[in-house]
Amino acid sequence: MRLRNLRADTKQAFIRAARQLFAENGFQGTTMNAIAQSAGKSRRTLYTYFNTKQDIYMEVIQMELHNLYEELETFVSRPLAPMEKLMQYIARRQVAVNEVVKWNGSLEAEFFNDIATVERARLRFDVIERSLIASILREGIESGDFKRVDVKRTAILLHACLKGLEVPFIRGHFGKTEESIRETYRSVRSLISHGICK
Repeated sequence: MRLRNLRADTKQAFIRAARQLFAENGFQGTTMNAIAQSAGKSRRTLYTYFNTKQDIYMEVIQMELHNLYEELETFVSRPLAPMEKLMQYIARRQVAVNEVVKWNGSLEAEFFNDIATVERARLRFDVIERSLIASILREGIESGDFKRVDVKRTAILLHACLKGLEVPFIRGHFGKTEESIRETYRSVRSLISHGICK
């Protein structure tokens, strides 16, 4: 048990060090040697946990997504009307995704240059996120606020729409001011309310 904890701690030290280095230097500018040194471990030890820089990069993305999921999960248990809950969830999700991508310079580059890598890393997160959206939809149907829609299909469609907003949102196509962001959410709210609200 103690050895397992030590191994988990060592792996996390590498992931944290890699996250910081990727943010500072980008994916291409970070070496496995630099990650090992930053974590205070040997390069040989690093290679017992990760075969390639790509492997550790995927772990960094997974960690970011896990943190994002934990934050978004809190919205599902809030005592709000379903429409308000859904809109606050959508707003916080977009801001959180934007913060993660902008903070992590390498993730920003990977996000735009290698969507396939990010998509592979997101597979599990996407499934979990669709279940969060589905639970909000079920709550709205039960309360009578939402139409009786196919929950699974609607959750998949809403999730796809949210993912579709990520690139233009991050690139600032909707504008960077508070007012332009509010206007985007008014548009999203209008689309959703006409689609699923009674």
